Amino acid sequence: MSSVLIETLTRFGDLMERENAALRTMDLNRAARLLAEKRELATAMSTFNLDDASASAIVARPLADRLRTLLQENTALLERAMVAQSKLLEIVTGAIESAGRSSYTAAGRLAGKTGPISLLERV
Repeated sequence: MSSVLIETLTRFGDLMERENAALRTMDLNRAARLLAEKRELATAMSTFNLDDASASAIVARPLADRLRTLLQENTALLERAMVAQSKLLEIVTGAIESAGRSSYTAAGRLAGKTGPISLLERV
């Protein structure tokens, strides 16, 4: 296995560890900032012939195991982030819809509640 491939796979594993750490804490901005580097490394990896018979199984096995584990965790963390984003959108759109159903007085003021609506408030 070429040293360039080993270095690229190692860098990809390191990147996945950073992304997973960001996703574990739901720091989606930090995870998104890694996307350009992730694409760059994926493009670099696509240029390698991974079926090359000269690849050393002794070196490849630990790298493959590490990447498999990191990618499985990454999949689960990305799914969790998508569910959380979906729930957030439901809360925001629900609050906006509730605010739109408010009634107003003859003077044009909001009847009942006055003041801003909190997204944390149960509506």
